[in-house]
Amino acid sequence: MNNRILIIGFGEIAKRHYKNFKSFLPNSNIAFLTRKKQKYKNLKFFDEIKLAIKFHPNITVICSPANSHIY
Repeated sequence: MNNRILIIGFGEIAKRHYKNFKSFLPNSNIAFLTRKKQKYKNLKFFDEIKLAIKFHPNITVICSPANSHIY
């Protein structure tokens, strides 16, 4: 199964989760949702939630600061 993983945020914890997913699920398609524009080769970034939803992730990990979460 080819997992689509969405990681929300791009801080140290998000990068650690990315590294772990690549290690344990190397064939996964991983993308980040972040407000900051990023320029990294071979990484997929979304800056709008609508685009991230169209990605149809099977797994989503929230790695943004707790005070920015919406309840």
